[in-house]
Amino acid sequence: MPFWVFEKVEIKSAIIFILAYDEHALRAFKLNSIDYILKPIDEDDLEAAVQKFQTRIPKEDSLKMNFEEIRKMLFNPFDKNHKKRFTVRIGQHLKVILVEEIKCFFSENKGTYIRTFGNRNYLIESSLELLEQELEPK
Repeated sequence: MPFWVFEKVEIKSAIIFILAYDEHALRAFKLNSIDYILKPIDEDDLEAAVQKFQTRIPKEDSLKMNFEEIRKMLFNPFDKNHKKRFTVRIGQHLKVILVEEIKCFFSENKGTYIRTFGNRNYLIESSLELLEQELEPK
């Protein structure tokens, strides 16, 4: 539990706790807490906590808080379940292509394609921007 740090360091700023269990909520509110959010993080709860923080801080200490930046910091792309396979339609049939079989993705003539290591191209219903979010960054 992260409370050991409060025994070593005096914390003067407000805190939004994000933890997996609610058993520590009472202790958290005794430590200058603004809110206590349970995992998995609900974006509406996070946004409400940030807004609560913004209304409670003195105006002279006000920080520019961008909800989108905070959300990105909390959602680690390596913790996310990334896409491991794609299903493509070939006529009336479906084919499953594992990510390990994919050489690259490309766009051409307003379509997005998978190219396999076997040099076959398959049209998919996705954009390159969406693929960036769905695939493991490595």
